[in-house]
Amino acid sequence: LFRGDVEGAGEGELGYFYRPLAEADAAVPYSERADLWAQLAGCYGRMGKLSAAVQAYAEASAVADGHLPSGVLCRWAQVEQGLGSHDEAFDKCTRVMREDPRNLEAA
Repeated sequence: LFRGDVEGAGEGELGYFYRPLAEADAAVPYSERADLWAQLAGCYGRMGKLSAAVQAYAEASAVADGHLPSGVLCRWAQVEQGLGSHDEAFDKCTRVMREDPRNLEAA
């Protein structure tokens, strides 16, 4: 690693990774951040780490101000069912059916 590599790193393709954290967070729009959290939750779910998946889905919901796509809510409900949290899963499926009554995933 050379001195010039670090000094000019903020402008290149990987510049996002060299920014201070607060500045980097502001550069990523809410929808993209929520999507990344939801994808991480899906990875945790596939690995069998259901509690971590629920936490990641909760973070996605917080970042998106509670406005998650119906598919994400359905996947979150499936994870909660796997953990035995049937009431929470039912609430999410009811929310999906209320917002998009033609959605068959929640049925």
